Amino acid sequence: SRTALLAAALAAALATTTLLGACAPLIVGGAMVGTALSVTDRRTSEEALLKHRNELEETVRQRSAELAATARDLEMFVANSPIGVAYSSGGLIQRINPAMADMFGYAGTDMIGMPGRVVYLSDEDYATFGRNAGPLLSRGEPIHSEMWLRHADGHPIWTQIDAYVADTCDTAHGTWWMMQD
Repeated sequence: SRTALLAAALAAALATTTLLGACAPLIVGGAMVGTALSVTDRRTSEEALLKHRNELEETVRQRSAELAATARDLEMFVANSPIGVAYSSGGLIQRINPAMADMFGYAGTDMIGMPGRVVYLSDEDYATFGRNAGPLLSRGEPIHSEMWLRHADGHPIWTQIDAYVADTCDTAHGTWWMMQD
């Protein structure tokens, strides 16, 4: 019978389609028996988006773990370097490694927060170095120099200085200093 065929067709459609009540009329045997709206395409799109989001989140987790490992490795490298390493920003020493503190005769992290001026023999030396180094650093160029600097106890130390801006696109982000006596 025609009703049986329509019922079988409806059953087959319902088995492969997610339906949400409303919209299209369902007619069986000439009579409307309900309405249905196929949301299969929407559901498929939602599942694909969810899968893609989960893949992106996993990629972010992996990259974050890689970056954290690289940061730990770099921190260990700098901390154990025999060359003095410091980072300054806004004229203040922000970070140092043990070799930098030892070279200048300071304990641990005592230099952090000090003005960079403390390691120069005089205000004139500090100003002269700034006049020479400032234009180079502001263009993102490195500095390679040697000069007398001051140990914490006041005696002069002959120091090789290498400096690089932290961000050549925005030189105001600070400077990395490598020094050896």
